[in-house]
Amino acid sequence: MSKHSNFKRFVISGLISLFVFVGCEREIRNKQALDWQAYVNIADSIIHSTSGKEVKYFVKLENETYKQVFDFTKWNETFVSFNKVITNSELKIFVEEPFSESGDWNNEYIYVFSQSGKLKLFIRKSSFFNSNCSDGAVTEKEIFEVEKGTLVKKDYTIVDENRIAIEDTSKCIFNYRFKYPVYSDYYKIPIVEKYKNIFNK
Repeated sequence: MSKHSNFKRFVISGLISLFVFVGCEREIRNKQALDWQAYVNIADSIIHSTSGKEVKYFVKLENETYKQVFDFTKWNETFVSFNKVITNSELKIFVEEPFSESGDWNNEYIYVFSQSGKLKLFIRKSSFFNSNCSDGAVTEKEIFEVEKGTLVKKDYTIVDENRIAIEDTSKCIFNYRFKYPVYSDYYKIPIVEKYKNIFNK
């Protein structure tokens, strides 16, 4: 085979490799630029399929300190909120659930971070009674995406206890929309800062 033929094959092979590389690079960029719905789906899947090694449990005490919990059947201290930290190869997730003494409400704040620790998504879920727009409990859910450092609402739903959407919310009373912190950096979450030795392994 001539040198010219070898060179031609080399050029063609190089072009094919270049096209494959560009295609892969584009696919990687697309994955990095996931929209908020994709993050919701991934986060939901992770939250409901985590192993014991990927999730760690904590409580926030009345004196504003945090403790890791290994066995809730042996826990007897009063706490302000229940917290979960979930990490895997795709995302980092922090979940906070304030304690409801009355049992009339249950709020859940879900923070979804990229692997590098930047906030990508925030989800606020609130289930409560005494709404005045349903006889039973209603569930309100807001989803925010981070755009240029600001939380932008992308979705809002409110359903009754049968998961039927409530179209008219003009009569609804929202007594349980409490203030919540916004953590733009995973590594600035108080629990992660306190337990660096656990999360930096």
